[in-house]
Amino acid sequence: MLKKGGLGWTIWNVLLGVLLVVGGILCCACSGDYNFQKTVILILGILIIIDASFRLLTQVIKIFSIADLTVIKTDSNNAVIGASELAIGILMIFVHNEFSYANIVFRYLAYFVGILFVVGGVVGLIYGIVFLIRKHNSVLTNVLEMLVAACLILLGIIIMIYLPDPGTALRVFFILSGIILIIFGLILTCATAYIAVRLHKDAKALKAKAKEEPKEAEEPKEE
Repeated sequence: MLKKGGLGWTIWNVLLGVLLVVGGILCCACSGDYNFQKTVILILGILIIIDASFRLLTQVIKIFSIADLTVIKTDSNNAVIGASELAIGILMIFVHNEFSYANIVFRYLAYFVGILFVVGGVVGLIYGIVFLIRKHNSVLTNVLEMLVAACLILLGIIIMIYLPDPGTALRVFFILSGIILIIFGLILTCATAYIAVRLHKDAKALKAKAKEEPKEAEEPKEE
């Protein structure tokens, strides 16, 4: 039922894509509402757990029959992704139950991201200056690298100054999450539609080819 390109697979992916877009719009529109924040964290946690469960059940362990043997094949990539999703979903439910701790988490997360941006920006700036002196790349490329590095440093400082405030951190988190959800929802929906249409066309072409082959075999050969 959940075979790639099948009806169940298409419906599930399109439904998930629409839910992601709707959830993203709501996250952006109601980013400052405390009750909405708690509700969204709970809903997202449940959805992530459901998606992880489907992934683990349908894509990780696959059973193949070869002659009289039954072979079990596992997909390590999907196992890691599914287990990670499951852990994130459970963590979000814990955060919903103890929402007061969420402010502490987001505060130190803001410090971590800010420091990461500043350090990355400093390293990039040093590389840009060294490359410019040694003429490793073109002048324009080195200048652009240094500008990007300076922007990272500035962004990191802004994050460390403003985002440690719990209300601001959560609001920004929900807005960014909403934008990401909308983008992923649109990509998932469009990609699913494209793959479903392409596989449907390929199946029709194979059926047409299969019908033509017997006719060609029945035609008498010219002596």
